Amino acid sequence: MVATYAALAAGLVLAGLAITHIGPLTRWDDRVNTWFVARRTPFWNHVSWWGTFIANTLGVVVVAAVVVAVLAIRRRFLEAALVMGGLIVELAVFLTVNYAVGRPRPKVPHLGSTPSTYSFPSGHAAATLVLYGGLALIVTGRTRHLAARAVTWTLAVVFPLWVAFSRVSRGQHHLTDVIAGLALGAGVLLLLTPVTAGARRDADVDGVDDVDDDDTIDLDRADSAHGDSAHGDREWVDGAPIAARARSHDHMGARS
Repeated sequence: MVATYAALAAGLVLAGLAITHIGPLTRWDDRVNTWFVARRTPFWNHVSWWGTFIANTLGVVVVAAVVVAVLAIRRRFLEAALVMGGLIVELAVFLTVNYAVGRPRPKVPHLGSTPSTYSFPSGHAAATLVLYGGLALIVTGRTRHLAARAVTWTLAVVFPLWVAFSRVSRGQHHLTDVIAGLALGAGVLLLLTPVTAGARRDADVDGVDDVDDDDTIDLDRADSAHGDSAHGDREWVDGAPIAARARSHDHMGARS
């Protein structure tokens, strides 16, 4: 995780410094913010409020706590640790990059309260992608249920994009800020992917072993039943015990 933190932090710091010193790119960011402000309506303001709410610290912490608790109850301690570790790495990288780049917030009217941190990158977008993307990876690694996979991956795609739109619409971030936030979240998920893939392989092996054991038991029972049946066939011939038929044959020979 330390290597992941260092790589993500270094890459995003360089990207942030480059973005803030390229004139045409910063002017394009400003035009995008102005475009969104000019198209605000009560409906879209309501949509962006909810998009910000699900990514607030309280919302992320509550959902993460529920996910970790459920995983712990099911004794999935590795996955629980990964959810917590992923969010910790995301937060550490965010704070490092945020203060290293120090990009000001967009110069447009803001909706809602403005955090005390800088603009680059978007921590809301990054945390949302890590949380719901991590949940989707865990579900994919632990179940073949298509509906569960579809639901979690839908959340993993829709929620981060919703949050990214909301942060720009409310004037809290430049467009490149939320893109960088999504890149940060994706980088953390790359850390989680090999471990969740390993959990998937373990689950598959466990499932194969269970099936093999059941099949072995069934075969043993079948062999036992077949043996008993064959033994019964040897003991009985034409509806009478072999020993009884032998005695009858000897008695008839003595009479003759």
